[in-house]
Amino acid sequence: MVGLISSAAVEQNSGIQSVSQAMTELNKSASESNGMAQSISELSGSLKAESDALSETVQNLNSLVMGRRQAGRFVVPEFMENFDPDNTGDSDSEAA
Repeated sequence: MVGLISSAAVEQNSGIQSVSQAMTELNKSASESNGMAQSISELSGSLKAESDALSETVQNLNSLVMGRRQAGRFVVPEFMENFDPDNTGDSDSEAA
């Protein structure tokens, strides 16, 4: 009888050690996951800031090239008023 109790105690101790080791590994995995989630969150914020900056740059470029939209139509930037895309030498001001 004492032998059975001793054997059961050894088996129980082994089971407790296994559960303890599993819990340690689970905690380690949770900690690593938390670290990765924080890194992803920081990278996401950085990417959002870069995306916003790029979007603003594209808007500025479009405004510069196409003109600003006023009352539903584009207004040509002043520097492009005499632009001659065909390079014919004819401009709107010369034709008038």
